[in-house]
Amino acid sequence: MMAVPVFLLGVLMVACATPQKEKSAERVIRGTIRLYGNEPHLWTGIKTIQDEKIYYVEPPEMANELRALQGRIIEFTAIIEERKMPFGGNGKATVISWRIVE
Repeated sequence: MMAVPVFLLGVLMVACATPQKEKSAERVIRGTIRLYGNEPHLWTGIKTIQDEKIYYVEPPEMANELRALQGRIIEFTAIIEERKMPFGGNGKATVISWRIVE
């Protein structure tokens, strides 16, 4: 009898302790492209101008394309997922489009 409530309590505790990712939202952000990490774990990130957050760039093809624009100020339209990344950063940016501002 006692095993079922204890089991359900355990399931509830695990569900509450599991990190939930926040809602994704398409936004326009300005920032610069920077490379983070070391080979073989090098990754492309956007460092925003407004709040200096760092977002991991997705998809990989877009990340590789944007590496050539390091240091330029770029306006991105991206789907931003705010969440703690295991290798640093404030979330993930799935870039839809971009344009050079400066």
